[in-house]
Amino acid sequence: MKLEEHLIYPRIKVFIIALVIILSLFVVWIFKGILILFFISLLLAYLIEPLFNLVLRFQKNRVISLIISYVIVFAFLGSIGTVLFFGLSNEVRSIARHIPVYFESIKGYLDNLQALLNSFSIPLDIRSSFNGVFLSQEYVQSHPYSLSFYESAKVLKTFFLESVRTGVNIFIVFMVAAFWIIDFENIKEGLLTLFPPDRRQEVVELSTDVDFVLKRIVRGQFLICLINGTLTTIALVILKIQYAILIGVLAGCLSVIPVFGTLSTTLPAVFLGLTQSWAVSLEVVVVILCIHWLESYVLCPRIMGKQAQVHPILIILALVSGEQLFGLEGLILAIPATGVLKAVVVHYLKKAGHIEPTGNTLS
Repeated sequence: MKLEEHLIYPRIKVFIIALVIILSLFVVWIFKGILILFFISLLLAYLIEPLFNLVLRFQKNRVISLIISYVIVFAFLGSIGTVLFFGLSNEVRSIARHIPVYFESIKGYLDNLQALLNSFSIPLDIRSSFNGVFLSQEYVQSHPYSLSFYESAKVLKTFFLESVRTGVNIFIVFMVAAFWIIDFENIKEGLLTLFPPDRRQEVVELSTDVDFVLKRIVRGQFLICLINGTLTTIALVILKIQYAILIGVLAGCLSVIPVFGTLSTTLPAVFLGLTQSWAVSLEVVVVILCIHWLESYVLCPRIMGKQAQVHPILIILALVSGEQLFGLEGLILAIPATGVLKAVVVHYLKKAGHIEPTGNTLS
C-alpha cells in the first residue's frame, strides 16, 4: 500500500498543479482586457513614483503630491506633444506630397529585381509570385478606389468609437496608477491577509524581488527609449536623411519592443537613404547598428543591470507569444512580464539552494 501511495500521490499532485495552471491561463484569457489595463497602470506607477517621492519631500500630503506630480507629467507630455506636432507637421505634409515619387522608386527597384530574377533559372512559381506583385500594383493604379457616403460614415463611426474607448482606457490607467502610488503599502498589506500567516514572509520576499526587477525594467526601458530616439534623430539629421525627426520619434517609441522595434524603424530609414544613394543607405545601416550595439551592450547592462536582463531567445519567444495572445499590448508588456516570471523562478531557485543568495538583489 505504501508503494502504491508513493507512486500515485505524486502523480495526483502534478495533475492538480497542471490543472490549476491551465485554469489560471483560462481566467487570464477571459479577463485579459482588464488585466492588461491593470498591468499597464502598474508600469505607469513605477514611472511616476520617483517624481512623486521627490514632490513628497516638499509636500507631505500624499494626495496633493500626486496631483502636483500628475500636473508636471501632463505639462511635460503636452510640451513634448506640441513640439513634436509642429516639428512633424511639415514632415507629414511632405510625405503626403512625395508618396507617388516613393512608389515610383519602389516600383523601379522591384522592376530591376524582376529583371534580375528573369535572367536566372528561377522556378516558375517564384517568378509568378513576383509578377503577381507587379500586376497588383498596376491594378491598384488603374482602379482607384473611393469610399461611398455610407462607407465613409462607417469609418467615421468606427474612428469615433475607438477614440472614445481609447480615452476611457487612458483615464482608467491613470486613475488606477494613482491608487497604486498613493495606497501601495495598504494594498500590499491587504493582499498579504489572503495568505496564511506562516507563508507571508515568503510572499514579502518574493514581492520584493519582483518589485526590484520591475523597477529596473520599466524605468530602464524608458531611459533607453529616450536615448535611442535622441541618438537616432541626431544621426539621421547629420546624414541629411529626410524625415529624420519622424523616424527618430518612431525609433524611440518602438524601442520598447526589442528586436522588432529596431527593424521597424531601420527599414524606412534605409529606404529613404536609398532615394539619395547606396552610400547614404549603407551609412544609415552602420549608424543604426552602432546605436543598437550601444543599447544592447552598454546601456542595458548599466541601466537595467544583470538582474533585469533577459536572454535574447526568451525575448523573441516572449514577444511572439505576447503578440499572439494579446496583440500590440502583448508586444509592449512581454518584456516586463518575462522579467516578473524570471524573478519568480530565480526566487524559488534560491530558496531551493540552486542559486546562492546575494543580499536583496537577484543574481
